[in-house]
Amino acid sequence: MIRLLLLGWACLFAGVVGYSQPVDCNNIGFEEGTFRSWERWIGLPADSAQKLFFVSLRPGSEHLGTALLGHMITQVTDGYDPIITEKIPVVAPGSQHSVRLGTSAIGSTADQLRSTLRVSADTPLLLYRFAVVLQNPNHKPYQQPAFRLLIRTLQGDTIPCGYYQASASNQTAGFSKQGGLIYRKWTNCVVDLRPYIGQQLTIEVIAHGCTDGGHFGYAYFDAQCLQAAVTTSSFCSQRDTTMILSAPTGFDRYQWSTGDTTATIAITPRIGDRYWVKVRSQSTLRPDCSVELMLSYEVEEGIVPISQNITLCAGESYPVGDSVYTRSGTYRTVIKRPDPLCDSVILTKLTVLPLVSETQSKTICKGDQLKIGDSTYTTAGTYQTRIRRAAPLCDSLVTTHLVVQQVDLAPFQDTLVVQGDSIQLKALVPDEANYTYSWSPNDGLACSTCAATWAKPGQTTQYRLTARTPGSGCEASQTVRVQVVPCTINLPNSFSPNGDGINDQFTIMPSPCVKQVKLLTVYNRWGQVIFHERNESNRNNPISWDGTFQGETVGAGVYPYQLLFESALGGVRKHSGTLLLLR
Repeated sequence: MIRLLLLGWACLFAGVVGYSQPVDCNNIGFEEGTFRSWERWIGLPADSAQKLFFVSLRPGSEHLGTALLGHMITQVTDGYDPIITEKIPVVAPGSQHSVRLGTSAIGSTADQLRSTLRVSADTPLLLYRFAVVLQNPNHKPYQQPAFRLLIRTLQGDTIPCGYYQASASNQTAGFSKQGGLIYRKWTNCVVDLRPYIGQQLTIEVIAHGCTDGGHFGYAYFDAQCLQAAVTTSSFCSQRDTTMILSAPTGFDRYQWSTGDTTATIAITPRIGDRYWVKVRSQSTLRPDCSVELMLSYEVEEGIVPISQNITLCAGESYPVGDSVYTRSGTYRTVIKRPDPLCDSVILTKLTVLPLVSETQSKTICKGDQLKIGDSTYTTAGTYQTRIRRAAPLCDSLVTTHLVVQQVDLAPFQDTLVVQGDSIQLKALVPDEANYTYSWSPNDGLACSTCAATWAKPGQTTQYRLTARTPGSGCEASQTVRVQVVPCTINLPNSFSPNGDGINDQFTIMPSPCVKQVKLLTVYNRWGQVIFHERNESNRNNPISWDGTFQGETVGAGVYPYQLLFESALGGVRKHSGTLLLLR
């Protein structure tokens, strides 16, 4: 039957859920003020085909887009529930902390807690407690705000009395009414887990609003591990006359062999005396889930041990008398005292919690640093950092795989370019480098995001190249100064037309400064024109003088000339000079 009831939870509880480190009894009721070993999940309730399910489930406590926080740990100083007129403490009676699931804000929210519990022979009883506030919109039962608790084996089977649910309805058993709200004060339920000693059980608790998003539901939850035995106060026959016997807390009825009906009684012990107590948890949740136990105690010695439960973090130690304990276990320590005092016998149940371990991979840029706790790292490697935390929290041990990325960008050599000409600028990086590039300024550049680009600056310019590794943002920059020099004409100042095939003609070729020669005129010493040639085409044809005039060779000497040319910078320009003719 329980299996059928759980079909509506299919989207939430499908399959066997795996959990992290099991919760221990020290924090099963959040007494550390933390969620240690409890997983927090949030989502949205929805319904389809007359069944409830949950969507958008994800780890966390913040309901995105609503600024609402679920899973709040409460403390005694928080007082009472702010909505219900009847005073309901936000912490279970006798505890220092509890937890609230859900919110009182209107909206479709679902808060869930999940954990596993390894059932111990020392504490095989589970007392869970809850208080619930639900808005009653009179929807269909599967659409209503609700509270649920589920305890299962790792195989997915619900244990007997390990299921409870309550949805908003005026007929919900055990609830009171206040306007459009129904609520239940703190309720105890003891579950006998002795058949599961040594096994792990999963615990899942959820509170949620209605499926249409217009009505809220929330709950307070607490839990405690109980011994299935009578415990005693310390006793020394030479000193004490009475001993206190205590039955497990959380039960509804106590019946001692002495006739007492309280949870604790005082006796005058004599060795061999026997006492018993019947305890009963009269479940108000389900009549078939009542728990009855017969617990007995026999006075065996004149010294009754003092029992204590101690929790340490890994690496710590706990001294008792002359002994020091560092491992989990139950230890009996006798502390000798001089007569007439009794020796002290101390039973210590020691639980050593592991450090909270975390592994992370980090990438930094060369020259940067990574700070973890009190440590700072600048070089690549694997590091373990212990982060101290205030009690009762255990220290964190963070393992960091650190990668240091370096952008290998070699410096440039400054260069120059003739005005109007172009020059290639190229990043000096390893062949296998996978960088992105950015040149600035981008004036006169063919490509401002390429590793190699052509630059044609109009004036002397200093370019900066920044190379970056994709993703990490690591970068390096180098600058190059490109000096722009004026465009000048470089012409031969002599030639020897002697027929030897070397420098036989005065030839003007196009150059970076000379786009095209238009006219060359050569004069003798008296100013007579002895050579005159014009380039009428638009082609870059050279103009040459072979050192003759009217078919006759001219004598050696200095000859003035005049040149008209089209500049590479635009316009037609004139140039004058002298030429030495050698024979």
